[in-house]
Amino acid sequence: MITKLISVLVFVTFFISSTSSCDDPYTASPIITQKLTGQKVQGKPQWQVTAQAPCSCCQIPVRLACSGFQTVEPLDSNVITRDGDVCSYLNSICPGHPTTFTYAWDQSYNFTVQSFTTACS
Repeated sequence: MITKLISVLVFVTFFISSTSSCDDPYTASPIITQKLTGQKVQGKPQWQVTAQAPCSCCQIPVRLACSGFQTVEPLDSNVITRDGDVCSYLNSICPGHPTTFTYAWDQSYNFTVQSFTTACS
């Protein structure tokens, strides 16, 4: 009996934690990571930026603060656009489908999520 109760509690706890993460804007924030690609563009190292959804919901529109961001490589306009100090992903950031773009500059830029909307169905 106690084993069944523990199993039910574990399942309920897992279910609540996996479904509630999209309700909390802080934990549902897209995860932005970057790494060196090993390539050079005009003598500068190329960086790959990846955005991932951390829960079972998509985020759109995702806007990144990019004040002072520089690159010698044109941004992929099918993925991200820049308007002043804001970079915006053009498509949803959804679980299991990371979205990437590259840029080239001497140092990595610290992209931070400025805003997003969580879309759960």
